[in-house]
Amino acid sequence: MSIDMDSHFTFHNNRRATIIAIAFFVVFSVIPIGLIGAYRWVSDTFTKQVTTQQQTLSDIAALAINVKLDRLVNIASSLASSSQLESDAANGQWTAAAAVARDAENNVAFYDPFIDRIIVYDTNGVQQAAYPELTGGLGTQASVSGWYGALSGGTQASYVSGVTKRISSPQIQVVNIAVPIIANKRAVGFLVLQIPTDNFLDFGGNLSLGTYGFAYIVDASGNLVANPKYLSDTNGAVVNYSFVPQVKKVLAGGNGTDIVLDQGSGEKSIITYQPVPGYGWGVVVQELYSEAFSGVSSALVDIMLLIVLAWMADVVLACILYQYIVLHHHNHEHTQ
Repeated sequence: MSIDMDSHFTFHNNRRATIIAIAFFVVFSVIPIGLIGAYRWVSDTFTKQVTTQQQTLSDIAALAINVKLDRLVNIASSLASSSQLESDAANGQWTAAAAVARDAENNVAFYDPFIDRIIVYDTNGVQQAAYPELTGGLGTQASVSGWYGALSGGTQASYVSGVTKRISSPQIQVVNIAVPIIANKRAVGFLVLQIPTDNFLDFGGNLSLGTYGFAYIVDASGNLVANPKYLSDTNGAVVNYSFVPQVKKVLAGGNGTDIVLDQGSGEKSIITYQPVPGYGWGVVVQELYSEAFSGVSSALVDIMLLIVLAWMADVVLACILYQYIVLHHHNHEHTQ
């Protein structure tokens, strides 16, 4: 009978110790559970912060390109409205008209390092003069060019072309900014500023995008205006990126952020895209996910370690409490 009583007492003692230990574990689980909440909050907050930062970079680049194109259009319009240039063009003095444009470069109001060449065309779209003169340019026909079709109708004040290969040597890729030369309320010719596309690389090169990050610019047709992987040299063909999903989105006027997995390397990238207002161009900024979120990953690893340690400590303390209660009651039983 005494043995049965001891067994009964031991069973209830162990059960009581188990209940207390479990209660302790549950109560102090609030710490690791709180850390799990902190993990999610940090993950969401930092992810949003990194995404916003990337989007801000593409916004800044798009705005800077818009400002630059606006300035170049204003320079072209100001040059074309020079009374001397208007007079020379109206009288067919094309060399003199090009000289006026050349001399204007000494004026800070007309100077821009992006401008590589100034060209004057007659109303038929024939190149009549240029500064500087290059081989293979004079006498060429621009009637099939986008800018000529847009301006010859007389309803458009300026035209910014997409990427094209220059006819003159060296045949680099350029963007043409064209305006009509107006005298006595009629077009007497056209003035074109040629901008090498490589000049636009600065808009992506100045962004902080980590070791492998880069930005590229596309025109309204999805052709690469500037990309550090494709320099505009005499052998380079115009590269079209209209098949890229983010380029399709930005050319449709969209902006946003995508996380993309490269099927070849298995690396994830964060890609943001932003249209250039008023010109139909777009900016795409791309950075490796691991680089963009390196700070986030480090913080999350630290929190995850704390969660694991907190759970381990909770389990160990609950076990110690269980053993203490069982041992305490066992000693108490023997002293009676």
